[in-house]
Amino acid sequence: MATSTFERKICIQSPNAVRRLSHAMDPKNDKKTNPVPLYTSEERSRSEDLLKQLLFPSKRS
Repeated sequence: MATSTFERKICIQSPNAVRRLSHAMDPKNDKKTNPVPLYTSEERSRSEDLLKQLLFPSKRS
């Protein structure tokens, strides 16, 4: 698999851009919470049962 890398000089001239970059790189602004709610055990078992039905169809079909 071929990969390529390159270096590019970044020049930030706008004071507003510097402020936004500084804000984005600040570790205090790192969001550690997951925005997607986790499955409950009931939902997980229901999903697994549905998957098993798809993987192992009944012999009557």
